[in-house]
Amino acid sequence: MSTIKANSKSSARTVLFAYGTLVEPEVMQALLGRVPPSLPARIRDHAAYRMRDGVYPGLVREPGQDTDGLLYVSIKAGEMQLIERFEDEDYERAREPVIDVRGCSRPALFYRIPELRRHLLSEQRWDPAAFRREHLSAYVEMCLSFRTRHHA
Repeated sequence: MSTIKANSKSSARTVLFAYGTLVEPEVMQALLGRVPPSLPARIRDHAAYRMRDGVYPGLVREPGQDTDGLLYVSIKAGEMQLIERFEDEDYERAREPVIDVRGCSRPALFYRIPELRRHLLSEQRWDPAAFRREHLSAYVEMCLSFRTRHHA
């Protein structure tokens, strides 16, 4: 797991790449109770598709395709535990380099769909604008409920 130190008195923090619903500030606020610091980033050789049975995306390895997202640079340990519970069992946790907005390659943790579960994805590329327009409000409510039930 990739970690950084915010300062000498803080505990280790996780660097997390988000590409779908977790890039929405309202979702992070509902899920974590705050919006962690972030910067735009891109993961190479991966594409995001909408899940067949969901309003959220899954990321799969796809050579030649890049996916934009956010690099959260200081996810606290308790927040990471909550995110781990939040992510569906169909995802696998991975750690690979992402390119931040400054062009720097940084290792980051992220969640993707393993090749054996690719059938769970639709052929429709992830459309953040459609998600915001059609599902964001209900999704934020679901995240608030999840946080209430699962907060450590």
